[in-house]
Amino acid sequence: MDQGKFRDHELQAARGIATAETHVVHVFPHPIWDSGDRIQLHVWEDPEARPDYFVEFAAPLDTAFRAGLGRVLAGIAAGSDAAVRQSAEQALLVEFTGFWHLCDRIEEGFMKRMLVVTGWRYTDPDGTEHTEGFPAD
Repeated sequence: MDQGKFRDHELQAARGIATAETHVVHVFPHPIWDSGDRIQLHVWEDPEARPDYFVEFAAPLDTAFRAGLGRVLAGIAAGSDAAVRQSAEQALLVEFTGFWHLCDRIEEGFMKRMLVVTGWRYTDPDGTEHTEGFPAD
């Protein structure tokens, strides 16, 4: 997968000097923002305290997201029963590894600081564990 590098040279340079962090989160039950070569999700770590933020999958990881976790989220969203859908969303925990980056290209102030994802792990509703993203450094 592009030898584990982002296509955006500025983002790849930021990755080179950033400290990677791992966060276990839930995904908010509203749309996935897909701008073609970047995808953003709204996530939260603690439902009680609600510290929420955005994560970003930048090319080439946008393709990996669409093929894996994106399909799982789309399957959950397609459920007709709202209570079942919400329960499935609550049950899906995703472990993201990435680095914090300020995204000046984004107009909305609340979305400027994002965790740019380099890898992720989750267990799908069928109980299968998946590890996706760049190879571990």
